[in-house]
Amino acid sequence: MTIAKPSPTIELKTSERINLKLLPWIISTLLKKTDSNYQPTLIGHILLALVLSCTFFGSYALHIHRSAARLNQWLNPSTTVETDVTLQRLESKMAEAQQQLKKTTKPETKHNIERTLSEQERLKTQLYEIDKRLERYRYMMVFFYSRNYASITLTTFSAIIAGSCVLLISRAGWQRINNLVIHLCIFSSGCVILFSDISGIFQYDLNYQNVANIYGEHMTLKNAIRSFFATGGFLQENPNTGETQYIELQDTNRFIYYVDQQLTKFNQIPLAIDNSTLERVVNSANLGDQLGDRISFDVPESAKEIPQ
Repeated sequence: MTIAKPSPTIELKTSERINLKLLPWIISTLLKKTDSNYQPTLIGHILLALVLSCTFFGSYALHIHRSAARLNQWLNPSTTVETDVTLQRLESKMAEAQQQLKKTTKPETKHNIERTLSEQERLKTQLYEIDKRLERYRYMMVFFYSRNYASITLTTFSAIIAGSCVLLISRAGWQRINNLVIHLCIFSSGCVILFSDISGIFQYDLNYQNVANIYGEHMTLKNAIRSFFATGGFLQENPNTGETQYIELQDTNRFIYYVDQQLTKFNQIPLAIDNSTLERVVNSANLGDQLGDRISFDVPESAKEIPQ
């Protein structure tokens, strides 16, 4: 007769016991079971709100970073590199003029050379100013484009989630649906309002279009300077006929004045903010006061009379 040996008992460590007890406690803390359905508790709603906030706003920041990097790739190479050839030609001409100035002894010739040097120095300053403006407008274009792209993307994504949640709620019913779906519907609907209002208040699309137009005008002006150095003339649109015509200038001063006029004309920082959206939000917040003002409790004249 053989006696069965008792099976060896598995002794758990204190840390393992704590872990096995901790997991059900976490689940019971985050969820509660009601009518064979697990509903989130207050702590569960708070944690869900934190996770959703990190997800949505993290996605917003990620889309800003990716769209900004992509636009910088499209606008590269930088504007300072583009004008290196023109600046090198200008500096070589200035060096030749300075050598001629040292060799000549005629006052009239010296005067003409000094005038040429001052004109070339002014053109060099104008090129540097155009490059600085292009760099500034490039940063502004990246700023507005990236935020407009991120706002549109997150608004669309939030609207899809909110619509899906509304569809689930309409099929299951408000009383039978899980509170997680209701929480997600409310949060995503709030994100739709938030991201769409941000794009509308700060006018990302309009500001980007305005800055892009000014950026293009400065690129056209810089190309005119290049053409002037290469051919002694440039292309200009006739305001009367609207046709582009070639203008040849023998006098550099006239071209310098033309560039100054264009720089003054395009010296703008277009920034627009839509205050009407803010007024709409404030008016919606004061909806209760507006309704109270519209409701009248007028007492009939007959009731106001004091009986004799």
